[in-house]
This record gives sequence, structure tokens and C-alpha cells, in this order.
Amino acid sequence: MLDSDRFISGELVIEPGSCLGDQVREEAWPCSCFVAAWLQAVQGREAEDIDGWAKLFPPGWEAINVYPGWQPWDGIRMAYTVAGYDMIIQPTICQGGEDDAPELDDGRWHIIQRWKNCDGPRETWEGGHVFLAYRDGESVTVYHTDAKLGYRVEIGSWKGAAGLEGYSVGIAYLKVPA
Repeated sequence: MLDSDRFISGELVIEPGSCLGDQVREEAWPCSCFVAAWLQAVQGREAEDIDGWAKLFPPGWEAINVYPGWQPWDGIRMAYTVAGYDMIIQPTICQGGEDDAPELDDGRWHIIQRWKNCDGPRETWEGGHVFLAYRDGESVTVYHTDAKLGYRVEIGSWKGAAGLEGYSVGIAYLKVPA
């Protein structure tokens, strides 16, 4: 049994009118800051701004934001440790065949990290993006933000490579309720 009663609804904490929901709609946040703050919000924490979120749980913030000294998959490992029940890190995703995107569990939240390249020294890493996904039957809702495009929600499916062709992918499967 998952102990999801320890957590607040993942959707509730990003709705308009919620602390985090309003903040990410008013200012374009980097993807990793949004996901790190969301992980705190589902635990019932709040902060007035992005700096406040960073101070709530520095190791989690640093891991998900991949601060110097942290490795590309440490954010997924941290999310798993804080709120997860499973995790997977899969090398390069290919369209069709055995290398499709990993399955998402129905009725569950997921933190997904992708990298185009995360081998070698830090300065060679590229194509990193972290986001939230919630699967409801055949439908998957992706919640993400970045400093350029801001907050957005996209609804689609999670079939085949799920738009992750050529990326390495890490997924933390979370205990957080809908």
C-alpha cells in the first residue's frame, strides 16, 4: 500500500489560487525550480518566492537543479527518496521496439528528467529538462515550465517514444495523490 495520505494533491498545489500555482503563472521559472518547489508543496510547505522555495529543503533543491557536485540523475533519486515508490533510468529512447519510453503508472504522478547528453564533464551536458506527468487511463497530462516559455500544461498520450527520441530518461514514480 502506498502511503499517499502523507501528501497533498499534486494538482491542488498547482491550481490557480494556490501559492505555487500563482507563482509559476506570474513568472517564468526554470523547469527544475518548478519541480523542486512542487515536491515541497505536496508535502504541505509554502514559500513566498523562488528563493524561499530553495531554502525549504536545500539538498532536494540542489539535486533537482543539478547544482555543481550533483550528478544528472540525482534529482530523480532525490524525488524517489522523498516521495517515490519506484524509479527507472533508461538509456537512449528510440522510436519503436524495445527502447520505447518507460511506462507511466495509471493514476499516479511522475517526475521525469531527460538529457540529450549527460556523459562526460558537466560542461558537455545538454538537452536537460525536468517535468511532471500525471497518467489518467490513456491520457497523460504534462506540467512544465521554463524561463523562456513559462508554465504550460499539455494533454496527450504516452505511446512509443513519447517524444523522447534520442534522450536518456529518468522517472520517479510518486506516492502523491491526484
